[in-house]
Amino acid sequence: MRLRQQILRGIVSAINLTDDVQQHFSDDSPSSKNVENEMDISTLLSQMEEQHKSCSQKLEEEVLMSTPQAPYRSRLSCYLPSLQVSVAKSFLSAVYSIHIYSVSQTEDESTVDILNVLLEQFTSYQELLGKEVLLTETYLGERWRVLELQQFNIESFCLAVVLSGSILSLLRSQKGVKKNKKKIVSPKFGSAVPKFNQLLDKLEEHGKTLHQTLQENYKKYISELESECLVDSFSSLSVNLPDLLGAEKQNLVLKMKESYLVQEQQMSTIIQDKIKYIQALKV
Repeated sequence: MRLRQQILRGIVSAINLTDDVQQHFSDDSPSSKNVENEMDISTLLSQMEEQHKSCSQKLEEEVLMSTPQAPYRSRLSCYLPSLQVSVAKSFLSAVYSIHIYSVSQTEDESTVDILNVLLEQFTSYQELLGKEVLLTETYLGERWRVLELQQFNIESFCLAVVLSGSILSLLRSQKGVKKNKKKIVSPKFGSAVPKFNQLLDKLEEHGKTLHQTLQENYKKYISELESECLVDSFSSLSVNLPDLLGAEKQNLVLKMKESYLVQEQQMSTIIQDKIKYIQALKV
């Protein structure tokens, strides 16, 4: 989807705003020119807004969104409710605004306001996301939607954490620091530190909630798989179904269970790694 491509470009642009990236390129190098081309976050935000409206309109008009005949459209029904676009726009806007103040020579308190708005926005997103990822009673054919929505929510959490790292890079002082020493927050951004730490606390809380919900969902689905398989086993005995059919279904359930376990392990590892990264970001 074009929206996802624009978000990825925005993340790259935010990372490239830090001096840690820029200092590796000379002014006339091709890489330096590419960095400059990727830095226009304001343009990207406008494009994302237009594309978001277009996708929302498409979602409202599509009447066969959940049918297997339209798989490329059905992802939209999970992607937009995940609020990934809204989360990305909020964090990218904050990165861009703080970057503008970071290159100015005057002390500015607006960064505190920017982080305060970002914190309020993410808090509202967190409440909505919490409702979306709650376990819902669904039959086997609809579980894909819950699991895909859960995946998008985890992606949203990860991109918020990555962009928080970009914010910290902009807040840190670029001068007067010895080589190989950790950069400290620039004095003109000192008042923004408490608000930034609040944002990290909120992200950490959200990550732990996601992890807990992830485990509960997979535990529930694996338990339901085993129960459904057990019921079908008794049913097949009562109607004398061929042994081959029962064995095939048992094998299918086993593969689904293994897939659930692998997915849970992979996503749990991702969330835990990002929580550790959040803790390392705190000032």
